[in-house]
Amino acid sequence: MSMTTTESSLHWKQADDHVHVATSHGEFAGFVELDGAVHIGRDRIGAILGAYASFADAQAAVERAVAAPERARRFTLRRPRRARV
Repeated sequence: MSMTTTESSLHWKQADDHVHVATSHGEFAGFVELDGAVHIGRDRIGAILGAYASFADAQAAVERAVAAPERARRFTLRRPRRARV
């Protein structure tokens, strides 16, 4: 298992032959998986960020997702409003 650190606060570890996992301050931040000839970037909840020709491009997509907290707020669950009777 190898570990690389980029200029961002993400730390990357190779979890399997085709999977690299990112952590930020000890928390899971996303991952990149090789699917055939493309690298799929996924965020911290597993949502696909995109398919990229290179690992570096997919890695950059995960880093952008971590740096954009407003995107994460869009997916917060909200309590449903009561129906008026």
